[in-house]
Amino acid sequence: MANVLDQMIAEVTKQKLGLDGEEAALEEEFLSGLQALKEVLGEDPPEEVVKEALEKFIVDFFEEDDGEEEDPVEISEEEKIALDRDSSVVEKFLKENDWSYENQGIRGDEALFELGLDVEGIKLDINVYCQVNPRACGIEAVLPILVDPTYEFPLCTLLAKKNYYMHYGSFKYDEDNGVISFELNFSTPHGINKEILAEYFQAVVESAAYDYEDIRKTCQGQFNQEETKMILDMAKDLVKEIKK
Repeated sequence: MANVLDQMIAEVTKQKLGLDGEEAALEEEFLSGLQALKEVLGEDPPEEVVKEALEKFIVDFFEEDDGEEEDPVEISEEEKIALDRDSSVVEKFLKENDWSYENQGIRGDEALFELGLDVEGIKLDINVYCQVNPRACGIEAVLPILVDPTYEFPLCTLLAKKNYYMHYGSFKYDEDNGVISFELNFSTPHGINKEILAEYFQAVVESAAYDYEDIRKTCQGQFNQEETKMILDMAKDLVKEIKK
């Protein structure tokens, strides 16, 4: 039975046929990396091992330096002081909860903290950042899921429905790397309040964990009879409209 890595190799191979120039070269490089990863993992690796290795490969691939350096963001001394204060509040909050984290420090007008949390057996990668242009704080929980592009249509429909009922934050799907996350951003014109940070942090973590199973099933094409019928009906209606 093909695992998610085999499925992605097949999908990229199919997509590559219709490309040329730089796009074709990039897809070829990506495909070579996937095939090399498959060799490293060997025969019949556990599905969880495949998913973790694939997620790391995709993140590393798309974060590689493209050779073009961006101009550094300049901030004033006043903004630097404000960012230091906000960073201190975030760091104090993380320490008080005894969470292991990595402080990536200040990069331009933003400071970033990274940590991993196990929530009811679900391993979430959490990013917390504060910035000064504009003054804001963001919390992102990355789900341990890689999307099979075959199911993008029902997935986006599902995420839209879930986001409709969200009071804080929303689910995001990144088509470039197949990653799904739950994100919440809030304004901090007078600095970060630790109690508010704690409230929003909890909202992000609980929202991501609560809907994880529904999202995972959709990403892997696990539909019941009613869901399958609904997807087929929607697809038929879309095809009819396109053909008009």
